[in-house]
Amino acid sequence: MIQNIRVGIPIIGDQNWIGGITYIELLTKAISILPKNDRPKIFLIVREGFLEALELHQSIFACMDGIIYWGQDIKKAESVIPSPFIHCKSLQRLKEEIDFFYPVTADVFPEMCSASWIPDFQHIYLPEFFSEEEHQKRDESYKKIAEESRLVVLSSKDAENEFKKLFPDTKAIIRVLRFSASIAPELYKMNPGDIQNKYHLPDEFLICCNQFWAHKNHGILFQAIAKLSSQGINIPLVCTGSINDYRSKDYFSQLEQQIEQLGIQNLVHITGFIPREDQIQLMRRSMAIVHPSLFEGWSTVTEDARALGKTIFLSDLRVHYEQAPDHALYFNRYDADSLINALMGYLPNLKPGPDLIKESQAKKATQKRIAEFAKRFCSIAFESQFIFEQKIRGMDDDLWELLIERIPDQEMQNLFEGAMDKNIALQQTATIDIDNQPSPDEALDDYFDVRKQIGHILHLDGPLPIEALNHAVQLLSSVFSDPDAFFSSQENLDQLTPAFFALLQINIETAVADGDYILAENLRNLEKLLSVTTGIELPKMQKDSVPVVSTPSDGDSGKTNPSLIFFHIPKAGGTSLDAILERQFDPSQVYTMDRINVQEAANEFKELPFEERKKYRLLKGHMWFGLKLHEYMPQPCKYVTMLREPIDRVISHYYYAKRTSNHYLYEKIAAENITLKDYVTRQLTLEVNNGQTRLLAELNHPVPYGEAPQELLESAKQNLSDYFVMMGLMERFDESLLIMKRLFGWDDVFYERKNVSKERSAINELPADVLDVIVAHNQLDIELYKHVQALLDEMIAQQGESFFQELQEFQTNNQQNNQNNGDV
Repeated sequence: MIQNIRVGIPIIGDQNWIGGITYIELLTKAISILPKNDRPKIFLIVREGFLEALELHQSIFACMDGIIYWGQDIKKAESVIPSPFIHCKSLQRLKEEIDFFYPVTADVFPEMCSASWIPDFQHIYLPEFFSEEEHQKRDESYKKIAEESRLVVLSSKDAENEFKKLFPDTKAIIRVLRFSASIAPELYKMNPGDIQNKYHLPDEFLICCNQFWAHKNHGILFQAIAKLSSQGINIPLVCTGSINDYRSKDYFSQLEQQIEQLGIQNLVHITGFIPREDQIQLMRRSMAIVHPSLFEGWSTVTEDARALGKTIFLSDLRVHYEQAPDHALYFNRYDADSLINALMGYLPNLKPGPDLIKESQAKKATQKRIAEFAKRFCSIAFESQFIFEQKIRGMDDDLWELLIERIPDQEMQNLFEGAMDKNIALQQTATIDIDNQPSPDEALDDYFDVRKQIGHILHLDGPLPIEALNHAVQLLSSVFSDPDAFFSSQENLDQLTPAFFALLQINIETAVADGDYILAENLRNLEKLLSVTTGIELPKMQKDSVPVVSTPSDGDSGKTNPSLIFFHIPKAGGTSLDAILERQFDPSQVYTMDRINVQEAANEFKELPFEERKKYRLLKGHMWFGLKLHEYMPQPCKYVTMLREPIDRVISHYYYAKRTSNHYLYEKIAAENITLKDYVTRQLTLEVNNGQTRLLAELNHPVPYGEAPQELLESAKQNLSDYFVMMGLMERFDESLLIMKRLFGWDDVFYERKNVSKERSAINELPADVLDVIVAHNQLDIELYKHVQALLDEMIAQQGESFFQELQEFQTNNQQNNQNNGDV
């Protein structure tokens, strides 16, 4: 059904607002990568006042299903727009051609199915960059949107919070649509040195890719370059972007004067506005990107840096922390010294690019992000049809009436309570009586009860996964076109139920995210009931990534204290962290899993009543990621863990097993006089064969000793990225601990070292043949450790200068407690 929806995307940008051009380009190219049956048809709308800007959008013509001219001057349109195109003289005619109009910029089209888009609220925070007339115009425009628009799209959670704060009484449905960069595949294959030479640039340089508008804050960057130069550190800077700021005609000339006064003319290279493909190559070639902006709605430069795997120095805007690209370092946007500290802390690591390994990783991740961006837009477009009660083209009238029916709350509650009663009865019998399974008529009733569930979901604070919703509606359309034929086919029934379950699962996750645990539990019961009554196994739904909490820079506490799962990797220094964690939570909120019978302990936790599970805010213990314990935490939660240098961990593991009488290998080691080399080569335990990677990964098949594939490592990295808010290292315990202290707002983090072994070999004491064996059997762990090491380096670099002073003070104060009094 989504393929029947026609979306009109208007030109909104021109030479004066390149951001508008880029936004439309990113949106249309993202949609176009989806299969045609999974996306709407898209039409470029050219309004009369934007005919001159059409040539700036040629790169997206191939992505369009058509072009629509909305205006009166048909002769001028014919001379500019490539044929064929659709001509709409009026809004009413446009409504006949398209089903969803987006984006409506700073306005409302109440007569048609559309969504207003507000790029940012810059004029609220930086009024000095706007005339009184423009400030008033924006205020009036946004107020009108809040009062009249039925659907509002914003580019960040930060903007959503601002909109709700400014307009607490708005009735508009708000959706967040974070756009993602789109880099043409051929651009990754080009030689960026050619473009560097084209603009006569030095071999090493930083780059700033912003239009020369006042809020882009070039001045602070020039100050930093000048201060470094005065210290004998000369860092060339390349600046791309239009030199015209319509709000401040003299701004660029003022910057030129500043460059001359600072004496850095030989270091600053200004290219002006250049083609995007040239800009991308210069970003690839640069040592790093610098983005000092004072305000952003959602930064395209930051998304480009993410897509290219580039290090980027970002101003400390909330939205930049929300974007959180992989290789970001943050600085105070009003303080040149803060930028200097960030640069100097990382300068030794910076080299001219591209870094082909980082770029390859970023390219792969970007493809996934673009698809997610496109699907989220499609969900909003699909949902708009229900918000505006605009029947989808080709849909059966009776089906449409049922889908838009708003189910009374009491009727929904009765459905939930009935499901709970039936589920309780099923649990009490513990077995299913085949002879008493529902009749076909009863099963049909169940399906239509679930249809009500779909109707209810359509009015939640979605949006929904487009594949699940589109599939469900298509199947329902088949039901209504020929119900007898449909329900006589078991294959059809088997398709229908999983589609409904997908919607139920999203409803459950939405309820949990909103803190409505009673609704979530009722829906879980309904889900279980339907699984039993239809005989279909519950599908395994893919979970959304757990958002990573960005580390705040100095002056921004950013403290949170979320529910946590401590993923305790054996022999990785977790015992000390375990004790610290326990002090941060009330004992009644802590659930500790049995360290020996891990699977049994996990099952016990999963089988606890919902209300009991809900009270725990810290779940800790030895585990492996495949247990999926986060799915059984009623509230949103995040993982933390500590890793250890792999070779050292294997040595520690051996000596621990050798001297610990209740270890499962103790007797075998003693009886057969097993050496460290034997311990690894005889395949006695998977724990010393890429053991950390195995615990953090999730594959659908067992991996024998010595046969761990590269995909095991990729799975572990992906899980760390998606679910873990902090990955510390035992060898850098104090630094890791202080980041967690800042991240979560912890208080008492002093500790005594636990489980430190006094009788074991050091790495440098091992014979070469033993060391080679350990390395050979732990290659993936070594790569994983290096990966986490790089992530930790970046997090430390983000902390600001005060971090190192705090670290020194902490180590001094903690030294008296840091005694070797146990075994590791």
